[in-house]
Amino acid sequence: MLLSFLLISCLAGIFTACDDIEDEYITDTQLSILQENRASLNYLLKNSTYGTAPGTYPETGKDILNAAITELDALITRVEAGEELDETTLEAAVAKVNQAIDEFKNSKYYNLSPEAQQYINNLLTKADEILAIVNDETRWGNHQGQYPVENKSVWRVQLKTWKVWLKESNPVPSQI
Repeated sequence: MLLSFLLISCLAGIFTACDDIEDEYITDTQLSILQENRASLNYLLKNSTYGTAPGTYPETGKDILNAAITELDALITRVEAGEELDETTLEAAVAKVNQAIDEFKNSKYYNLSPEAQQYINNLLTKADEILAIVNDETRWGNHQGQYPVENKSVWRVQLKTWKVWLKESNPVPSQI
């Protein structure tokens, strides 16, 4: 009899535990998702080391995070005012936060070997040589031996982008 009572008690306990599941609520609201993402950005902003030494982030990294925080704050304000964001807008906001975090983390300075630093310096020199060609108006035109004018702006933008990237990869105080 005692064994039957224990068995019934155990079974009753199992079924009442299942009833508790119905009382659980989803806690991830649009506001909490946006606030959690803002907290992640803010944590990186406040707890990262900035400078020009290897292992630090450039001061421009703060701009990346602050821009993402500003965009997120605008959405948080809208949601706090009662606006319901559609799923696409919420996903886009989270994607922008992730992109900002990736861009920030990719800006970190690394301790490069002297050979790697020399290689980067050689690439910077080559980029300057090509930029001089791009800036030489006599080399661009529609005549034989000239480069097409349409390509000039593409080269100029790309070379400047490469130079910025190379300088951030090789933080020499005279270049920063």
